[in-house]
Amino acid sequence: MSTAVLEEKKVIPFEFGNLKKLSKRDLEIERSLLSYLPFVSEEKGVARALENFLKEQFSLPAEISLEKVEEENSLEWKQSLPETCSVALLNMQPLSSKAFLWVDSLLAQNLIQWILGGEKNKITETKSLGPIEEGVFQYLLLKAFSSMLGSFQDFARIHFRLEKVLKNRKEVMEPTQEELPMVILKFRLQVGKVSGFVILALPHPWLETAFLGKGSEWDREKTQEREYTLKKFEQLAHVPTSVWVEVGAVTLTLSEKNQLGKGDVILFDQTLSQWSNDHLTGKVILRVGEGKQGGFLAQPLSTENPALIKLLDYYGG
Repeated sequence: MSTAVLEEKKVIPFEFGNLKKLSKRDLEIERSLLSYLPFVSEEKGVARALENFLKEQFSLPAEISLEKVEEENSLEWKQSLPETCSVALLNMQPLSSKAFLWVDSLLAQNLIQWILGGEKNKITETKSLGPIEEGVFQYLLLKAFSSMLGSFQDFARIHFRLEKVLKNRKEVMEPTQEELPMVILKFRLQVGKVSGFVILALPHPWLETAFLGKGSEWDREKTQEREYTLKKFEQLAHVPTSVWVEVGAVTLTLSEKNQLGKGDVILFDQTLSQWSNDHLTGKVILRVGEGKQGGFLAQPLSTENPALIKLLDYYGG
């Protein structure tokens, strides 16, 4: 006969007083951010748009889920990155703030290999991206941002623009050494049998400006522009001019423009429309004359000649 010896369980008290306190402003910022980037439950949210893009690109099942939202010091977060990494430096147009998108290196390298025609086997060794791999990585990011734009609200104040790809911790540290609080959104991404984490790091000053600060000021300016336009409408109604439709916009440097050749594909930075079933869907911007600073948000009802377009709202530039 054997005798079982029961070990006494130790109970460690939890110190609730050490929990980090979130201010009302912090909660408002994060609530606004998640509202702007609807990653969960919405059928037409950002997550669904990204999943659909990956499924079409690789002909494999894809799933993205938001795992965690937390705050961290920007300098500490950068120092925690591995020496070799794949990070996109993002411009937050029209603001000057920068954000970072870190992609698990093994996940990134597998996706790049598939684009280049490699077998769908798991890469197990991390290496720095070469020029060709970096170009493919940029292509995937731009296509992903393009799919995200289609799921944003019509008047989203901020749009992501890829500035450059950073391939090691030193390059990530160079843009700024300033210590800023950041909101860290951690996602789990799976394509086929390959999975990894993706982290979107957004600086607090950008969030405050976008959602709690200048946002109300921008809304007032938009209202003033609309009222001014309506007051002047009767005076301008008799002036003959041309009308044209904008389906998207992209900004190119002079060197980028000079490198363009026949057959090149340019992705729009911003667009509210899509090409589906041989016709234009979504929304367009109706411009008058040479103006590019304003117009009217419109919806194409028929693209046959003559086209039929429904005006929806004033569009501020």
